[in-house]
Amino acid sequence: MSNGSLCKWSGSSCGAPIKAHTKAVYAVINGPSNTFWTGGDDGKIKQWSAQFTAVKTFDLCKQVPYGPGIRSMDIKSDGNLLLGTYGSSVVEVALADGKVTNTIT
Repeated sequence: MSNGSLCKWSGSSCGAPIKAHTKAVYAVINGPSNTFWTGGDDGKIKQWSAQFTAVKTFDLCKQVPYGPGIRSMDIKSDGNLLLGTYGSSVVEVALADGKVTNTIT
């Protein structure tokens, strides 16, 4: 949602919003082991359990110099995240520790 929340759907019913980010959520993808990832305009990526509990949070604001807000993401075959940012950077992030391993600006 534009306010940083996630909605958990059950059939055609939406449950109470779950606060996920401080700014808009632009990307949601499936992850390994029954988890999913979100990317927000706040420059953070989060891993969530199937029960909507935050498992990991990585803050990219200090690692991505220009416009760190997340606009798109995918998981590469090697298990790292590939992100597109508001500042037009393409960033690779290691899932183990959240460190940026490669940036194209």
